[in-house]
Amino acid sequence: MLLKFRFNNFGPFLDDASFSMIASGGKIKQRYPNNYLSSAGVDVLKTSVIVGENAGGKTNFMQALDYLRSFLFKNTDKPVLPAVNTVFFGNQAGSDNPSSPEMKQEFELEVIASDNCIYSYKLVIDRFGIVEENLFWREAYKRKPIPSFELKRDEVEELGEGKKQLSYSISVNSNASIQSLFENQASLENGLMANKLSLLGVEHVTPFVNWINDTLNVRCARIPLDILYSFRYRDSDMTSLQEILRSDEFFDIFRLVDSSIIQIEVSDEQPFEKTLVVRDCGKGRYSIALENDSAGVQQFFALSLEVYKVIKEHKVVFADELDSTLNPILTGKIINYINSFPDCGQFIFTTHNVTHLNLQTFMREQMYVVSKCKDTLESCIHCLSEYKELRYDSNNKIYEYYFKGLLGGVDNGQ
Repeated sequence: MLLKFRFNNFGPFLDDASFSMIASGGKIKQRYPNNYLSSAGVDVLKTSVIVGENAGGKTNFMQALDYLRSFLFKNTDKPVLPAVNTVFFGNQAGSDNPSSPEMKQEFELEVIASDNCIYSYKLVIDRFGIVEENLFWREAYKRKPIPSFELKRDEVEELGEGKKQLSYSISVNSNASIQSLFENQASLENGLMANKLSLLGVEHVTPFVNWINDTLNVRCARIPLDILYSFRYRDSDMTSLQEILRSDEFFDIFRLVDSSIIQIEVSDEQPFEKTLVVRDCGKGRYSIALENDSAGVQQFFALSLEVYKVIKEHKVVFADELDSTLNPILTGKIINYINSFPDCGQFIFTTHNVTHLNLQTFMREQMYVVSKCKDTLESCIHCLSEYKELRYDSNNKIYEYYFKGLLGGVDNGQ
């Protein structure tokens, strides 16, 4: 389960951008008993919505999480360097040079992993590589965090001709033999310590890295989901995919798109194109291949796989621009369906549709607004829990506040 994510200086986000999936501690939770679950001593939200205008920064927000994930995914040892940030350089006093030594990007992530422990990870990087990296863990939310490892860069010495020498201090809360493996400074320069220690099987590191690899799923809206999946699964384990697509649970999710669907006949070779969708039109049955069905049905077939993973496999899914696939009614059905399961993963989505900002479906803590300053083109993200004037007993529609520019909306000029 995702608890918190914070980053800065990524894309149009210059200042800290913070996101939380921790439920409110007040009595208001009694109105939304199905919106959260309890784990490791903390109440965690199942769903969240991020609303914003075009080019406001919603996709960049998800890309920041996916960028951090890319360093930890599959224990990669690729160089850890910041993403180019033109907004940062445009606002950096006295310098617009992408190699500015002042440039830093920070990422912080807090999650509950499969061992039911809470892990808090921090990574700071600049043009030379890692500035700071650490991981803490605790068994319950109110317990004191215990360090798994702490890495800090002490010095950078430029040797000329593009060469450099870095020096680090490292502390690993494990046996002495693990610590001794990193006495050679060169072993600390490439790749993340989290990956290295995970490969060594360090107890309170591996579950966090496994969470990144096995649980987190960030889907940015670059390629239509059905087309993306048709290629992604061609060379993967088709047997397990077929089992999911033929399960009753998957069919129940997919049928949310159209109640006239009574059956699907899954294609073994091309499930995202040749699967037959069978409907009952009242005068009889008729079948149509998925590739010839509506674009919305094709997209939802692939999205149903994501929802299945949330419900059955406890995945954490970020879905970008959901309204490009679903109408608001269908989105509401998905949220209600996920909320009907007492134990599941998490589903976070971005949308242009401001009608999702409503207190009938979500608590204030579940709703976020991303906006962009017209003067600096910097983006920011705000949780609706920050706006105390949005009272639960009010009849005012939240999207009216948004259109008036009172929630970091398009006309606020922040």
